[in-house]
Amino acid sequence: MTRTRTVAAGLAITAVLGASVTAPAIASNSGETQAQADPAYKILKHLEYSGPGKASLRVGYYQLITDRGFGWNKVKKKHNITKYSAVEYR
Repeated sequence: MTRTRTVAAGLAITAVLGASVTAPAIASNSGETQAQADPAYKILKHLEYSGPGKASLRVGYYQLITDRGFGWNKVKKKHNITKYSAVEYR
């Protein structure tokens, strides 16, 4: 595989999975502060791809009005892809 194709695959995975991360939400429970994980960042599957290691497919989100989002929800809603294997790249 050529370097250009490998770089393109990495960029495609980054675009699908999202590159930005936000801080977790903070919830208060009887005076104690507890960090709550954002459900959008839950890992659904580790995908095989041509680079080193595996790429994590996260739940994500998608907003049609702003055309913004990442992860599996964006893949399903924007691109109408319904199988994890369709976003894997080997």
